[in-house]
Amino acid sequence: MLKETGIGRLKVHDDVIMAIVEEAALATEGVAHMVSRGVRDDLNQWLKKDDHGRGVTILVEESRLSIDLYVAVFYRERLADLGRRLVDRIYEAVDKALGFGPARITIHVEGLEMRE
Repeated sequence: MLKETGIGRLKVHDDVIMAIVEEAALATEGVAHMVSRGVRDDLNQWLKKDDHGRGVTILVEESRLSIDLYVAVFYRERLADLGRRLVDRIYEAVDKALGFGPARITIHVEGLEMRE
């Protein structure tokens, strides 16, 4: 991600943004865990042996940041309320870290988990 500022350029690696988003999502009540986005996530996890960025896709077009988040949530959560909390928390975390928030955040609920 490259963003022009009044005094220069801000360049942030995609992995940093994905880690910020993942941390914010997992800290949100009702989120059980991040969900793999497919073969690419599984291969990256196997090669790098870490989970950072799992379940997060970012896209930058014309200096506008878009985020897709793939999560499993706990059963009996009100999805509309949880979605709002997730969007708010992710927006605030990215804005605090980068000085600007994403233009779009899309939440994909990919599974349900029972609370223990």
